[in-house]
Amino acid sequence: MCFLQYSSKSFLFVYKRSVLKRALSFLQALFVVWTIPGITWYQYS
Repeated sequence: MCFLQYSSKSFLFVYKRSVLKRALSFLQALFVVWTIPGITWYQYS
């Protein structure tokens, strides 16, 4: 019983961490997508 509780806790921790990683990589990609055209537009304008 205690082991089951512990494993579910660790599973939740790993799941949260993976979701956080995915969200961070998504934000990073969004930032790159927003920044690169802005930089090129700023250079050529």
